[in-house]
Amino acid sequence: VEFPGHVPKFWCRDQDTRLSEPESHELIDGMLMETQKTTQECSDGTSFTGSGDGTVPYFSLQQPKAWRKECNVRIEELPGAGHREILGDSRFHRIFLDFVTKKA
Repeated sequence: VEFPGHVPKFWCRDQDTRLSEPESHELIDGMLMETQKTTQECSDGTSFTGSGDGTVPYFSLQQPKAWRKECNVRIEELPGAGHREILGDSRFHRIFLDFVTKKA
């Protein structure tokens, strides 16, 4: 059945994919996910192992560093903070309050 404005799927998750190096990433329902053992390459040439926030990959979370030439950027990392749960994290509240009250 065709519906007006319906866009057909052009891709689907491969449920049968296997990883050659499963210690650094994991597959969940056909999606490749970072783990705490994923090597991350930093813009300064260094690297470390870690992951993003469970939703957004670490590399994407670091994108604001690219804005440093245009504006003042300060990045605070909160280990273990989840993508949505961070809004209820007291560490985030302290950083946010310090920022808006200009204590930081």
